[in-house]
Amino acid sequence: MTYQRGDVIWAVDPYRSGSNPRPWVLISNDSLPYADSEYIAMILTTKSHPGNRRLTASDWVYGGSPQTSYISPWTVGTIKHDQTRNVQGRLGVDVVEEVVGELESYIEEEESA
Repeated sequence: MTYQRGDVIWAVDPYRSGSNPRPWVLISNDSLPYADSEYIAMILTTKSHPGNRRLTASDWVYGGSPQTSYISPWTVGTIKHDQTRNVQGRLGVDVVEEVVGELESYIEEEESA
C-alpha cells in the first residue's frame, strides 16, 4: 500500500537515534521520483513552537490526534515506504497547501531591496 499527500503516517525519526516512530504528514505528490517508495514529509509534534501550524479537529479528513498537535513546516525529511508503520489519518488539502507554502517562504530567494 502506498500513501497519498495529506496522509499522517508513523515512521522512523531520523533526528533521534534509536527513538520510537513519530507522526509525519506527507507533502509530496506523484511527480516525486520513486513516488511509489519514498515520500517527502513534515514532522508532527505536540510542542508549540513559533511558526508551527496547530491542528484542529476540522483539519482532519479522517483520523485525528489524541493530543494537541502541530506541524513544523521547516522540519522536512524523506521517508522510505519500508520505514513507515501505520496511518493515523489524513489532513485536508488546505492544511497541506498552507504548510507547503510556509516551507516555500523559508527556502525561496529573498528579493533584494
